[in-house]
Amino acid sequence: MTLSTGRRYVRLLHLSLFRRKDFPPSQRRSVAFCVIFLTIFAGFEVFTAICFLLDEVLFRRYRSIVLREPIFVIGNPRSGTTILHRVMACDDERFVFFRSWEILFPSILQKKLLSALGRLDRSLGRPLRRRIERFEARHFEKINRIHEFGLFQPEEDDKLLLHILLGPELVLLFPYGGFDALVRFDHSVDPAVRRTAMEFYANCIRRQAYFKGPQKTLLSKSPWASARVDSLAEQFPDSKLIYLVRNPLDVVASIISFVHEIHRGVSTAEFTAELDEGAYEVVKFFYLDPLERLAALPPDRYLIVNYDELIGEPRKVFDRIHQHFGLSITPGFSLRLDREVARMRRHKSRHRYSLDGSSVTHERILSDLQSVFDRFGFDRQMRSGPTPAERA
Repeated sequence: MTLSTGRRYVRLLHLSLFRRKDFPPSQRRSVAFCVIFLTIFAGFEVFTAICFLLDEVLFRRYRSIVLREPIFVIGNPRSGTTILHRVMACDDERFVFFRSWEILFPSILQKKLLSALGRLDRSLGRPLRRRIERFEARHFEKINRIHEFGLFQPEEDDKLLLHILLGPELVLLFPYGGFDALVRFDHSVDPAVRRTAMEFYANCIRRQAYFKGPQKTLLSKSPWASARVDSLAEQFPDSKLIYLVRNPLDVVASIISFVHEIHRGVSTAEFTAELDEGAYEVVKFFYLDPLERLAALPPDRYLIVNYDELIGEPRKVFDRIHQHFGLSITPGFSLRLDREVARMRRHKSRHRYSLDGSSVTHERILSDLQSVFDRFGFDRQMRSGPTPAERA
């Protein structure tokens, strides 16, 4: 744990346990949640910091890895980024990406030790993995209706920033913690903090590339990175971006449902209009700001993908992505791609959502995001539920 991370930790500890009465009930988190999170975080990050130091001794060549033409999948949460990322990740001979356990354990030493444990488990018939997957199915059932989570699933690598308390998800867990600026990263975060975050992120990617194969191309996915278009371009000058865009009516309703589910897990307070309003402001920003910033890039650096096209004609969309960025589709990946496309067509989401009871109305969304509806020709009528393949 670095000195700057330590300062952020002490401040969050003080706010969470000693300043609770200063915040409205809707922002307070249960004492049990705060104690458990902050205790586990401190112990785990000290361990991770030690492993990082050992990386510098044992695997220092990771620093010389050049990350060429990384691809970043961005867009609003609930807009299809998970679907697209996980299908493209099937091409694991070309791409390096993060599974959840590799984000949780970012050190090369940690990855190698756990990988060795995984090989031993496979030799014994995978009893440990089966036990982990049963635990996930039992305890993450509600979240999995919205976003399929698992330690062995490809995941959003911006969660690496949680290790230094600069992950934007913290605004959901600790709304009083001063993390609001992270949601508008390029606009609102101090330049020195931006550099710290991006350098840490890039070093974690180099460690992953060292572990998985330095010749591979990074395939990253993060809705929160929609606020970091400029920072990504600065840190990775030859990066490519895929922006997913979906009907705002579906996105807003789905995100509000997701935020409510998170709120139930960390707070005993009732829902308030403030909760919905905060989520909606993020949605608006993630529509308008990235589209403006992408337009300033050369056309070969980015591609906009419509969610309806991704679900309706997935093979055509993946072919277009590869053609746009000059990537070949190998015969092996082509077969895996066909299987994933067939699975997408069979899938039916268990997530149900609507704007009923929310302070954010249908009419307001149409008014605020009229330019998005006009540009992409989205239906202006609210659907009764999610699209059949909705899993993003």
